[in-house]
Amino acid sequence: METYSSPAWMNEGHTQIDVTVEREFFEPYRTTVTPEDGADVFARAVAGEFGPITPYVLSVLSKDQLKAVASVMRAQREGAGVQVNVADEGDPPLTVWAATTLQGQIAIAGAVQLASIEPTRVFPWVTSVGAVDLTGAQVVKIGLAVGAYVQATYAALGEVYGGIDVDAITTIADLNAWVWPSSETGS
Repeated sequence: METYSSPAWMNEGHTQIDVTVEREFFEPYRTTVTPEDGADVFARAVAGEFGPITPYVLSVLSKDQLKAVASVMRAQREGAGVQVNVADEGDPPLTVWAATTLQGQIAIAGAVQLASIEPTRVFPWVTSVGAVDLTGAQVVKIGLAVGAYVQATYAALGEVYGGIDVDAITTIADLNAWVWPSSETGS
């Protein structure tokens, strides 16, 4: 279950709202929603369900300041967790969330190492709908998805830095409009 709070307008046209997202077992993080991408959350925020929306304030930041903000945004997205379908091909989907905070990455890396040593071991995994038993191969699949997601956040940050350097990204709104990796597409 997700909860949302602290909405803030991210542009003058009021087409982007930044909200704090909290999920059980995961660190809170900020994300930006629009009427096109995240329409339900956007509409609920506009209706006041998550509290008053902080007004948009245009501020001019240096390139170094923009890069610092982008680094924080990357770290927030890194820690959001990743959704992974661990089902074998042909089986019904079995989607689990994996923690991608540093602590979560360490725990998953340990589980992957154990799975490589003991491939027949069963790994209990807690999901939002209850506990499931995963195979070693499924745990390795989670580890690969977590690694790919974390690396994608760094690749995106490199692209953002490049955009800042050539003045294609000059505002916080530009940073928020950037397409960062989605934590809901790991597989």
